[in-house]
Amino acid sequence: MNSSRFAAINNKFRVSNVFHRALAPAALTLASICAGPAAHAQYIYVTDSGTNSILQISVVTGVKTTFASSLSNPRGIAVDAAGNVYEADSGSGTIFKFDKYGTKTTFKSGLGVGQMNGLAVDSTGVVYEAESTANLIRKFTAAGVLSTTYNTLLNTPQGLAVDASDNLYEADNGTGTIFKYTSLGSKSNYSTANQVPGAYGMDVDSTGKLYVSETTGPILKFTAANTASTFETGASVKGLAFDNSNNLYSVEGTTIVKATTSAVRSTFSSGFTAPQFAAFSSVPEPGVTALGTGTCAMVGMAFLRKKKTRKD
Repeated sequence: MNSSRFAAINNKFRVSNVFHRALAPAALTLASICAGPAAHAQYIYVTDSGTNSILQISVVTGVKTTFASSLSNPRGIAVDAAGNVYEADSGSGTIFKFDKYGTKTTFKSGLGVGQMNGLAVDSTGVVYEAESTANLIRKFTAAGVLSTTYNTLLNTPQGLAVDASDNLYEADNGTGTIFKYTSLGSKSNYSTANQVPGAYGMDVDSTGKLYVSETTGPILKFTAANTASTFETGASVKGLAFDNSNNLYSVEGTTIVKATTSAVRSTFSSGFTAPQFAAFSSVPEPGVTALGTGTCAMVGMAFLRKKKTRKD
């Protein structure tokens, strides 16, 4: 491809001069143009039982949109590694699954109507669901098959979280205790009894520290079993979620508050009716590369068309 042909393609498809300067004509291939790490969409998902919806808020722009509506008392929410969103629909006794485009399917039905709370998904796609009145935690395979029920000495279980080793943590609201389960189901006390009165939401940061909210008190940070300190003092705190930079998002009243790793607080999003739990997602956007879908498509089309009609 000579320089005049490259210039024609550049004018016709409005390819940026950056590519003209950076890529020699002989090296112009679709692979070289579109190579690069995939772009990631970063969102906080929040269930709002007041509007029976799931809200999606961009971590980058703060723009809030409705991800799902016409639900029935949505409570717990979790996101798997592929970006699928799971919602505990307490009013219908159902766990719904949404792909990242919002397409809804039933993951599991026939559960505790009016008592579903926390959800969590581990790295293998196993889903955990807490029910506060029945005082149990259900464990489902990635296909939605019930495999185990944990119901020994639980009292109003609320939030759930999993760490990088797929250990499960449960906020036992009635006893103010945090329980820990290994992936094989072995249970232990992660906190002492009544160490976290009003325990509700929880999440684990990238360093393995567990954060737990209290509906009537502060957010606690656990660096190890039974070793807790006050991270920040919020008001009526419910769900918690971390982003990729270990910023913590907390559901407080009708507002989502963002706290940096040094506990500097700011209002992230407001205007909710009755927000409950939150979850974070960071997944590659399909077809998006470092240079962007549109650019790759235009340059690739230009290259392939010229290659097809070349006569020499």
